[in-house]
Amino acid sequence: MSRLESVITEQQIEAKYAISQWEERCSSLEEEIEKRGAEGEIDYLKTQLSTIQEDISAKQAMLDELTANLQIEKDNVEVLLKDKSTAETVYKEHIDALEAAIQEHVTANEELQDELDAKEDTVAQAEEQIELLTQELVDSSTQSEEVVVQWQGKTKNCTFPFHPIMSYLTVHASF
Repeated sequence: MSRLESVITEQQIEAKYAISQWEERCSSLEEEIEKRGAEGEIDYLKTQLSTIQEDISAKQAMLDELTANLQIEKDNVEVLLKDKSTAETVYKEHIDALEAAIQEHVTANEELQDELDAKEDTVAQAEEQIELLTQELVDSSTQSEEVVVQWQGKTKNCTFPFHPIMSYLTVHASF
């Protein structure tokens, strides 16, 4: 006998044993049903039905509770979405306001820079004018001194008494 045949024979023996066990169980249930009779069977079925109805009621209560919890969660999600939308709107408004304020500051800074540049140009022009006027004043002073020296030379040759006037001019005129 081959190994496969022995395995099949073993499985056949096990199957026959399982079948005989089921036949015994079925016979025992048949006997129990006969003992109970029709009335006992109805009572048994009513008990089973009552148990099943209680189980259904319990499951329905759980289902109702889960449905209520689901609705609460849906409401919470809806509130959160509204809050998110409101927060995004407020955030965007703040960003827009900040961007506008920044632009105002940039514009003000540019205007101030333009004013500063204009004033620096004005100061540079004033310094140039001061330099020119100072040079003209120095030139004028030099020319005045030359004229005074020329007049002094001419007055020495002159017989008119210019000496007191020249002394006065020399003392009070500072070139």
